[in-house]
Amino acid sequence: MPQRGEIVVERLTGNRAMVIRVLSPEEVTCRFGDGRFEERFTFELEQALSPLASLVSFVMSSFLSPSGPGGLGH
Repeated sequence: MPQRGEIVVERLTGNRAMVIRVLSPEEVTCRFGDGRFEERFTFELEQALSPLASLVSFVMSSFLSPSGPGGLGH
């Protein structure tokens, strides 16, 4: 369950938001980058990766994908 002040990512769009208020274990109020406040169910959100974890994930995915270095790209 997200806590107040945490950065989360909306699963459907990939937009980042900050948790402003935890309304219940299933629902939170978030503030998005464009300034809007919206309520979201917790299943719609996931924890944002740290910048270092994002970089490592990106690098690893490029090596593991078929079109990555040494792969057969289209």
